[in-house]
Order: sequence, then C-alpha cells, then structure tokens
Amino acid sequence: VSRDTVRRVLDVARFAPNGANRQIVRWVVVSDPAQVRRAAEMTIDWMKVIKDKNPALWEEANLDVFVGAWDAGKDPISRGAPCVLQAYAPKDERTAPPAAMIAIAHMQLAATGLGLGSTFAGSINTASQGYPPLLELLGIPAGCIPHGTCLLGYPAEQYHRIPTRKAVDVTWR
Repeated sequence: VSRDTVRRVLDVARFAPNGANRQIVRWVVVSDPAQVRRAAEMTIDWMKVIKDKNPALWEEANLDVFVGAWDAGKDPISRGAPCVLQAYAPKDERTAPPAAMIAIAHMQLAATGLGLGSTFAGSINTASQGYPPLLELLGIPAGCIPHGTCLLGYPAEQYHRIPTRKAVDVTWR
C-alpha cells in the first residue's frame, strides 16, 4: 500500500468525530511487511506469556487458536497484510479510546472505497498494551498507550455480501 494511499485513509480519520475536536489521537504506520510480520510474531510471544501469567484470559480469549495456527505456519494475527496503522494517545487522555475507534471505523470505510481490505487487529493492540517489546517495535512514545490497530492491504478475495448478522436488539420507549 503506497504512502499516498495510507495518507488518504488517515486523512479521513482526522475528520472523524472526537472529544471536543481536540484531535489527540496520533498514528504510527508500519509499512514494511517484515516489520508487520515481526509485530505479529511478538503478539504471539505475548500470548504465550499470557498462558502462564493469566490462564483465565488465555481461556476466555481462546488464545490457543491463534498460537496453534501460528505454530502450524499460518498468520492469524496480521493475515499477511503489508501495513499496520496503530492509534495511540497520552495515557491520561480519557477521550482517546472512543476517538481512536471512531477514527478507525472511518478509515475502514475509506479503505474500502480505495479498493483496500482492512480489519481491526485487536490482538496486536491488546498485546502492545502489555508487552513492552511490541510497544518499542511500534514506536509508541513514552507516556502514551495504544488505542486501536488497523491492518491494511489489497484483498486476496472479494466478498459480495457481509456476514450474516443477528437482528438488531432494540427497546423503544
């Protein structure tokens, strides 16, 4: 994915609604496929640490599925995407988590319009919040924390419909 295309996607993100229009979310773009692969590998390393340190999280998040696939030669983390966009903000910024999520949602819509595939990479984001080597690889500055990770690339397959969804659960008053 060219830098120009990534900039176009990020340009949409800067127009996403955010708390008091303060625009506190910042971005790191990892566009070297080898570094993206390394981030995925470090995410798996974090998962292996979690198995011993927090068995309840290991079970709840079904991390064995990710580690098993990785050990079998598959990449369930970055899925071969060549580009990671990592949102981050200062640790004490209370509006950052929703602002990052809204920005990523806008980016994903823009990506589709540019012929890109995208996905939210919760595993990389969660790992980076608790695994200093991954924070360092991503280049998150001291005093800041990650708030969302998006993978970008050109899709290998075309989907002609979205996956089946449950009916909306709504209460009218």
